[in-house]
Amino acid sequence: MSDSRDQILDSLAFALVNSPRATLKDLAEAVGISKATLHRMFGVSGDLTVREDIEACLVARAQGVVADLTTLVDQPIGDYRQTLQTMIRLHFENKEVLRYIVVCLPFEELAMMLMYQQALDRFILRGQQAGIFRIDLAMPVLSEFFGALIGSMIDAERRGRVAPAQVADAVEQFFYYGALNPGLRSQQLDQEKLS
Repeated sequence: MSDSRDQILDSLAFALVNSPRATLKDLAEAVGISKATLHRMFGVSGDLTVREDIEACLVARAQGVVADLTTLVDQPIGDYRQTLQTMIRLHFENKEVLRYIVVCLPFEELAMMLMYQQALDRFILRGQQAGIFRIDLAMPVLSEFFGALIGSMIDAERRGRVAPAQVADAVEQFFYYGALNPGLRSQQLDQEKLS
């Protein structure tokens, strides 16, 4: 998929989250293209309407993101902080599509989000077993904290409360040092002061 098509999908996801009942004319205007261009780009695959094709493309893109996140956390992890940074980057690079899936899809169609949640749980649990993440908070608690932190900061950025340039770093710092095993926290902070 081309970058321009990805950008259009991001804009469509944003428009659909903010206005779920938008007409195709409204969607085209929100994206900055003509309705005819929207028709040319979507709805040419079989029996799907333009809107159904847009939604199918958004779901397919989200499935790819979830697959990337799952692959990332299921590979051997040498540096948990670097993996956490990559996870956060993937979330923010695909924030509009992920937001669309969470907000617009019916709960029964969220099997991919269950797959994502299970992958995140595995990452947290492996970090706890490796002594990286704290164990005084259960794995589901840390996992939910991560998801809530990502979601709330995406929303705060959208509302203009936080600068986009600061969001990913703020999420990493807040989650990493909040979830870090207390015994490692002082060692980590000391090492960073020396760097």
